[in-house]
Amino acid sequence: MKFIIFFLKWILAAIALIFAHYAISYLLPWPLNNINIIFSAVIISIIGWESGASIWLAVLLHFFIELYSISAFGLILLPSAIGIIFAYWLYIFIFTNRSWTSAIALVAIAITVYRILHTGAFIMVENFNKGFNIDWHALLIPYFWELSFTSALTGLMVFIFSKIWKRFNIDKAVL
Repeated sequence: MKFIIFFLKWILAAIALIFAHYAISYLLPWPLNNINIIFSAVIISIIGWESGASIWLAVLLHFFIELYSISAFGLILLPSAIGIIFAYWLYIFIFTNRSWTSAIALVAIAITVYRILHTGAFIMVENFNKGFNIDWHALLIPYFWELSFTSALTGLMVFIFSKIWKRFNIDKAVL
């Protein structure tokens, strides 16, 4: 019974995060609509719970996002999974504290890895189209806003959570 309740909590959290992600994308004005709630929530869960289940949450969330995407299957899922796995590895072995600065660094690195891999995969897939040309200026500006606003939001949320819950305190010995 505990497993069923735990599983339902994760599914409901995933559905809520997907709705929040789409709501921010479509309801907020530009450039605030570039906030990536999924990366922010996953990095916060990595910092708060230090569990590999956060990676599976990211895969589940990006799988649902991938289902409603017009791009080829895997162009979002694979780069995001690699970015989150890299961020998780960095958190476990390099950024070992729970500060808001490490949250900003983790989300910035994860989004950078994701966007580099996503752009590379997109170029490889679209390279088969004749006359394909990339407007780098139009591509990099939303990437910059996504990186800036998501990092700021994640840092702010980790700072607020560290004042509310002991789980997010900087010192891991407090747990």
